[in-house]
Amino acid sequence: MGHNIFSNLSSKEYGDLMQLLKQSILATDLTLYFENRNTFFELVNKGEYNWNLKAHRDMCRSMMMTACDLGAVTKPWEISRKVAELVTSEFFEQGDRERSELKLTPSAIFDRNRKDELPGLQLEWIDGICAPLYEVKA
Repeated sequence: MGHNIFSNLSSKEYGDLMQLLKQSILATDLTLYFENRNTFFELVNKGEYNWNLKAHRDMCRSMMMTACDLGAVTKPWEISRKVAELVTSEFFEQGDRERSELKLTPSAIFDRNRKDELPGLQLEWIDGICAPLYEVKA
C-alpha cells in the first residue's frame, strides 16, 4: 500500500511541484552548472543577489543541487575515497565503450590507460569546480 504525500495538492500545485522537481534534477547536469556559474558567482560576490527575484532563486536552487551532487568531496576521507572509486569505475567503463564502440580516444578522466593522471585530475576538479561553489555558498 502506497502513500500519496501529494494528495492534498491541487492539480496546478502538483504540476508546479513536478516541474520544480524536474528542474532540480536537471540542474545536476554540469553543462547547466557551467552555463549559470559565472552569473551566480558575480551576483553573490557583488552583493546583487536578490531573494525576491524568481530567476535568482531558481539559479540558487540549481547551484545548491550541484553542491549536493558534488558533496562527496566534503565527506571524511573513507567516504570520499569510496565515492571516487565508484565514479572512476563508471568513467573508465564509459571510456572503454568510447574506445571500442565509437573508436574515440576518451578524455583523460575516462581513460583507464591514463589512470596515473587521475589524482592530479581529481585535485583540479576539486580546486576548479567544487571549492569555488562551496566558497561562494559560504
